[in-house]
This record gives sequence, C-alpha cells and structure tokens, in this order.
Amino acid sequence: AADSNCDLENLILIKLEAENQDLRERLNEANRDLQSEKERCETLELQFKQQQQRSEGLEKEQTALIENFAGERSRLHKEENRLRKSLRNASTTIEDLLKKVKQLEKGGVATIKKED
Repeated sequence: AADSNCDLENLILIKLEAENQDLRERLNEANRDLQSEKERCETLELQFKQQQQRSEGLEKEQTALIENFAGERSRLHKEENRLRKSLRNASTTIEDLLKKVKQLEKGGVATIKKED
C-alpha cells in the first residue's frame, strides 16, 4: 500500500510538473506575444508622431502659401487700380486733345487757349 501510495504521489508529481512546464511554455509564448505587441505599438506610435509632424509641416506650408497668395492678390489689385487710374487719365487726356484738334479744325490756331 505504501508503494502504491508512493507511485500515486509520483504520478501526481509528474503530472503537476508536466502541467507546470506547459504553463511555463504558454507564459513564455504570451510574454513573446506581449513583447511583439509592445514593439508594434512603439512602431505605430513613432509612425503616428512622424505623420503628425508631417501634417503640421504641411499645415504651416499651406498657411504660408495662403498668405503669399493673399499678398500677391492684394499687390495685383493695387496694381490693377493704379493701371485703371492711369488709363482713365490717358482717356481724359486723349479726349482733351481730340477737342483741341476739333477746335483747330473749326477755327484755326488762334482760338486755342494755352493750358497750364
């Protein structure tokens, strides 16, 4: 009976050691999986930060372009207004000269007044 009891204890011990070994292997596998996921997470965080920095850089570039376009638009608007004013002045001068030519054609040089 003592041998039978000892054999049973040995069988239980062997079974427990096998279960313990199995649990260790599963734990090691879980640790490897966890480490792999940590590394994957770190990689994704790094990629996210890089994309975030890229996005911020693109936003700054876009803002600078918008400001440049706005400045250029303003400059062109001022130039357009200046040219329109010059065109109006030129048109007025042409009209005045045409009136003087008509006066010359009608009455001669003596009737034209000298303008200052």
